[in-house]
Amino acid sequence: MKRAEEQTELIEENEEKEELSEFEEESHVKTREKPLRRVKKSLTCTQCGMSFSCLQHLKEHQKIHTSVREYMCFECEKTFSSAKCLKQHQRIHTGEKPYKCSHCDKRFSRSGHVRRHERIHTGEKPYTCDLCGKSFTIKGHLTTHTRVHTGEKPFTCDQCGKSFAQSAKLREHMNIHTGEKLYPCDQCGKTFLWASILKKHLNIHTKEKPHSCSLCGKDFSLLHHLKEHQKIHTGVREYMCFECEKTFTSAYCLKLHERIHTGEKPYKCSHCDKRFNQSGILKTHERIHTGEKPYHCTACGKSFSQSSSLHSHTKSIHAALPASVQVPESTPPVGINAAARLLTGAKKYDHITPILASLHWLPVHFRVQFKILLFVFKAFNNQAPSYLKDLIIPLPSTRLLRSADRALLSVPRSRLKTKGDRAFSVTAPVCGTNCF
Repeated sequence: MKRAEEQTELIEENEEKEELSEFEEESHVKTREKPLRRVKKSLTCTQCGMSFSCLQHLKEHQKIHTSVREYMCFECEKTFSSAKCLKQHQRIHTGEKPYKCSHCDKRFSRSGHVRRHERIHTGEKPYTCDLCGKSFTIKGHLTTHTRVHTGEKPFTCDQCGKSFAQSAKLREHMNIHTGEKLYPCDQCGKTFLWASILKKHLNIHTKEKPHSCSLCGKDFSLLHHLKEHQKIHTGVREYMCFECEKTFTSAYCLKLHERIHTGEKPYKCSHCDKRFNQSGILKTHERIHTGEKPYHCTACGKSFSQSSSLHSHTKSIHAALPASVQVPESTPPVGINAAARLLTGAKKYDHITPILASLHWLPVHFRVQFKILLFVFKAFNNQAPSYLKDLIIPLPSTRLLRSADRALLSVPRSRLKTKGDRAFSVTAPVCGTNCF
């Protein structure tokens, strides 16, 4: 990381020296009586080949190679190779911004920054790529763009040896090794490794989807997602699997598919030893351990661990029931059957079971079992009356059995099948044993 900072500081100081040489004529011209002619750059640095027209500028530049930093900031103790760089740095602490844009009210701490900003208003792009003709407003952007053609990656990670064309990309990459998440979300407090991921995450809270498909009208929060979606309409599948020759619209989908052939499962559950080939499947699996159910039904309040389960629940149950008709839990069996016939328009003597099944309602006998099991659950958790808790007796065991952890209940004998087996003291242990 230290090496990356040194590389970044070297490039920043080089840009400052270039800025000096580029605008030295403008800084020296105080009056317009005698315009200063452009001085030819005749002084060259022997280390990097950079040219200067002033000996003083060359000497200051050579301090970059010798690592001489004789100017120190008393606020943060950072050192610099020239008094000009120190003065510019001190404006960070003082907040001084003496340079104002002539087109708007924005102010800057450096003259070079205000000149770059004014190009936004004027549309000037003086730096052009010789290979593809693309133009830029800042010379540093052209330098970075040129590396696309040359393949140069001067910034190298000390941890893994990976190289990057930009110092900012190296700094973002170093967060992977350090584990630092420097970008928190103001809405939910979640932190991220990179600012680009935070920007994508904020669309969840704002629900802003500015990119719309012209063919089907579907909206997207990111332009990249829209371009991937449009390949569905055009039928373009430029990524092919060499194993089965199946084609895909994106490299990411191809990468996920290839794991079927290779058997690679890079995502491991932190609670058990199970592994998965997709991160989304891992997140869904871990909710089994954590009990998290982030998807809630707005109609009945029921929660689900998967969005697909919520979609199926909403489509099958609430879509069949009008919003004006709500059947409470305490509705008696006769009332449930009558409500089901009313909603479906069935006749009085039509069989009720298929009608209840079409509405996804429980038949009467299953509803009775549900109520009994609810009382058993409350008795186990000391939420039922004492006269019901006394009827729920755990099954005694004289030896260690594999069923010892199943919470089996003792079923008493009854004299009459018609009335004795219907008693709560008999039915509750039977239902509880079969369920648990």
